[in-house]
Amino acid sequence: MRKVTNSISGYYYYYELSDRKQPVIEVLNTTGDACRKGVIGINEIIFVLEGKCDIICDIYPPVTVNEKEFIFLPSGCHFQASSPKNSSIIVLRLDPLQRLYGSYSAEGLYSEAQQLTLPEEAGKLEINKTLWHYLTSLTAYLENGIKYPTLYEIKIKELLLILDGYYDKKNLCYLFKPVLNNDYHFANFIFSNWDKVKNAKELAELAAYTEPAFNKKFKKVFGTTPYKWMNERKSTKIFYEITNTDKPLKLIAEEYDFNSQQQFNDYCIRNFKQTPGNIRNNIF
Repeated sequence: MRKVTNSISGYYYYYELSDRKQPVIEVLNTTGDACRKGVIGINEIIFVLEGKCDIICDIYPPVTVNEKEFIFLPSGCHFQASSPKNSSIIVLRLDPLQRLYGSYSAEGLYSEAQQLTLPEEAGKLEINKTLWHYLTSLTAYLENGIKYPTLYEIKIKELLLILDGYYDKKNLCYLFKPVLNNDYHFANFIFSNWDKVKNAKELAELAAYTEPAFNKKFKKVFGTTPYKWMNERKSTKIFYEITNTDKPLKLIAEEYDFNSQQQFNDYCIRNFKQTPGNIRNNIF
């Protein structure tokens, strides 16, 4: 894996959410190979104006977002994003409680998505002419040091309306598919908190449900049991940790509550057909 440095200069929008340490609107200009990684705290839409952005995360196969393309990453996903020198990227972070765009809610698009067969890969779209003008004007405001909160609140609403007015429902289903379900707020809670607990029972308690009511609600929204869903998420997260971090394998085993390295090896062989050491060696 190519090693990169954090060669980024940026212009940042104010911290709208007091409990977050990331700006709602962020412009990133790379002066060298650059990389950022971690957990998405608030839903992100990533727009590439120049260059490209290679993204690896635990909900999609690896994807390259090229110049004049954009992608959506939901809160709670683990990711690594890298870009070469002279890339220009805008990140907009949407409050999970906000309607995603315009006149349609995530729940509304869910019904539309039921009629479609959406591919497994990340839903990236092209930046059309109207969206391009919007993004370049937004960049100009930030680069010129304009600091009116009301202006940027309006610009966020403008983005949502552009998506609503200039992109068809099929493409928006493709873009937002990770959060399309019949109860967006419940799903967002699950995505944001599932890895803070050890099992489905603790997750039900955190959500203030009785266990039977939680299981019923969960299956209605996700189409599967919380036990099966959490195990699948745990598996993808472990694979991500092995392949996209330098964290010692012993530490990964400890963090995921394996009692021994052998138990961790057996888990990886059962789920990934290889030991964690072989997985990492094949990647690096």
